Formats: sequence, structure tokens, C-alpha cells
Amino acid sequence: MKYPKKWLTISSVLTLSLVMLMMLSIPAIAAPEAPTADSLSKEVMPAGAVDYGDTLTYTVRITPTASTIQMPIYFRDDLPIGVEWQGFVGDHAGFGWDATSRAITSTQIMTDDAPIALTFIVQVMPRGSGGVLVDISNTAALCTDPTHTVSLCVERSNTVVNTTQTPYFLYLPVVMLNYSVQ
Repeated sequence: MKYPKKWLTISSVLTLSLVMLMMLSIPAIAAPEAPTADSLSKEVMPAGAVDYGDTLTYTVRITPTASTIQMPIYFRDDLPIGVEWQGFVGDHAGFGWDATSRAITSTQIMTDDAPIALTFIVQVMPRGSGGVLVDISNTAALCTDPTHTVSLCVERSNTVVNTTQTPYFLYLPVVMLNYSVQ
């Protein structure tokens, strides 16, 4: 069956109009915005001076804001040298520990305005072991970009002072019995 030329022209115009209408109804994808300063908080207990063997409990809170709700967020918390990972406390769904990179990571979409709290424990190592410095500084980053572009991240840090004294070794003289000089 052959269609008249007029029909093809009208059909083409209708198809083109329909495609244009569909394109106008598709919402534009917004460029990611950096999380606001109040979307991430971090605290450590005990704060201040710590000693070898002490346990540090870190609590990180992620609060949804207009820039993070319904958007993928990328969380990373690298543990510094000077502490040893002990584990998560309570619910940590969506967060994982990578022993190789010594980091807690998460990629998730915040679907509502309920804040997320993450608690984990580390143990303080002796000062001087593994290059441990006096200060133990730990930083968490919350980003809206998977590459952790600084302009699309907010960071929070805590520092504690490791007051452990450097171990000293005492060498005693060797005392030999029944030894005679010839």
C-alpha cells in the first residue's frame, strides 16, 4: 500500500513533534553539589591524651541535606598509622572495612532525611612502632563525587595525643661464673 506524499509529510512532522515533546519532559540531570558543612560530623572518645593500649571510639554522623538527599554519596575514612582496627559497633549496613587500604568506605543513596550514625573502635599502638607520631589524626570525607574531588567533599578530623613513652631497653653486664683469665 502506498501512502500519499502529503501523509508522509504530516507523519514526519507529528513524529518530530512527539520526540521534541518527550525531550522537553525529561528532567535535566543536575550536576553534583558539595555536601554542606553540617552534613558530616565526627567525634572521638576519649578526646585528648591517650596511652598505648587505649581504645578510641569514633562516631561519624551523616545528616542528609538538600545536596545529598536522593544523590549518591561517597564516604571514606582512612585510619592513620598508630592505631589498629578493632571493629564496628552496632549497625554499619552499607559501610565496609578494607584491611589493605586501612579505610572504611561506603557508597549509598540517602533516600530520606534520617541521619546515619557509624561507630567504630581502634586501639592505640605504642609510640614509635610502625612510624607512629605523637599525634594521631583521623579524617573522614563525605563526597558527592566518586573520585573524591576536593570541591565536592566535606571533611572532618579528630586528633588525639599519644602520650606513651618510647620503650627503653636496659642491658645488664654479663656475669660469668668459674671464669678465669689465662
